[in-house]
Amino acid sequence: MATLGLCFTRNVGAVQQSRLSFNSLCRLDDGTVLGVSNSGAFVLDNGLTDNGTAISAFAEFAMTDLGVPKHKSLRKAIVGLEASGSMKISVKSDEGSFVERELHCDIDSSRGEEIVAPLGRDIRGCYFTVRVDNTLGCDFALNSIDLDVLVGTAKAGRVHFFGAFVAVDLPALSLEGTGL
Repeated sequence: MATLGLCFTRNVGAVQQSRLSFNSLCRLDDGTVLGVSNSGAFVLDNGLTDNGTAISAFAEFAMTDLGVPKHKSLRKAIVGLEASGSMKISVKSDEGSFVERELHCDIDSSRGEEIVAPLGRDIRGCYFTVRVDNTLGCDFALNSIDLDVLVGTAKAGRVHFFGAFVAVDLPALSLEGTGL
């Protein structure tokens, strides 16, 4: 039986655990996370793989109009992150346009990096969903996402989508992975 677990991190972010064969999850005082089933107790966060398989994880944001209730185009995404491997960003509009770009990371994890991902000219709509994935199970911390937006024929402007100094009404964030 696969279950779904929900854990709140120290910074009050919600982490969703899915496809786990546990009936209970707990975090010990030293930070160790245990999954418990009829087969016993298992330590969940002590490695980079899940029984040899890379641990996939993503951050996906709710659909939003970016505070601009007009038809618009997105030109590029500037992603601030720390990662131990390669990542990808996906953007989808309410009109069905979709683009996915690799984020080539060469990162000193102590300082992070901003990576520019050109989105082309085909991602248009009023509402957008943004998703960031690890591609080979790497660890990552998402610090910010800025989007260059073109409204009508006006010059492109930058919208701070996610990260420090974000307005309180930022769309809800859902995180999913097979490990904590």
